[in-house]
Amino acid sequence: MEHKLYLIDGMSIAFRMYYAMAQNNLTNKNNEPTGAIFGFANMITTFLEKLTPVNIAVCFDCKAKTFRHKLYPEYKANRTEFPDDLGVQLPYIKQFLDFIGINRVEIPGYEADDIIGTYSKDASRSGMEIFCWTNDKDFYQILDKNTNIIRNNKEKGNGNFEIIKLNDVKKIFGVEADEVVDYLALIGDSSDNIPGIKGIGKKTAIPLIEKYKTIENIYENIEKIDKPRIKKLLQEGKNNAFLSKTLVTIDKNVPIENDYTTLKRKTVNYMDLDSFFSYLGLQQLRERWLYNKNIQILIII
Repeated sequence: MEHKLYLIDGMSIAFRMYYAMAQNNLTNKNNEPTGAIFGFANMITTFLEKLTPVNIAVCFDCKAKTFRHKLYPEYKANRTEFPDDLGVQLPYIKQFLDFIGINRVEIPGYEADDIIGTYSKDASRSGMEIFCWTNDKDFYQILDKNTNIIRNNKEKGNGNFEIIKLNDVKKIFGVEADEVVDYLALIGDSSDNIPGIKGIGKKTAIPLIEKYKTIENIYENIEKIDKPRIKKLLQEGKNNAFLSKTLVTIDKNVPIENDYTTLKRKTVNYMDLDSFFSYLGLQQLRERWLYNKNIQILIII
């Protein structure tokens, strides 16, 4: 376990739990919403029980604009406003992580993706095995022989995880891990409002990537493309292709103050954690942490 590192996209999990729990309308005695807190804490607790991580961090996005917003003001502009009732719960989510001894990292000007990418690159070089918990397809680009994606197994339900390794990417995504950036540069990404090339979809992009591998190589060989329509689309969308490649590329050189070797689990603050659950009215989780010996044994590593 000492040679494994688990990196979690905190905002991705928080959003997922917020929407999953929205219809339950959970609140505490002060009428504060608690659904996202419960969902997040429940998922993290299950994660700890099943995988017993020693080295672990949860990474968050910050409100500060990133280089992507400065380069392309429309980046993520299609997204709805951050939900107010999730904003109220986010400090509690972070507090929960503090109480259970999990490192959390956020750096103004960088996304959680970039922080995870940087930790992954450095840890992989040292021979550690890395597991990135996320549902974001952008992460396929960072997979290597030591770096994997871990995600919920939809068929088996919450609490069951599957591992995606380097050799799985082609089967799942249609291109190899080191081709993901160029593939996304062609087709764009509507979830982040990344333009790509208008008119180029998966069926067109995959053969281009299989043959030419990179955006740069496609344009160096543009005259060899024999389909007039595709050639025209590529010529007209050249600027967007290179812009999109920059936008989708995870920055693996974030100036992180503490490196991956500092991400060991810390001792749980049981007293504050119990008061935390009591205040929020999360009795089920309170009892789970008080009486589940597996968690207690796990925590006191």
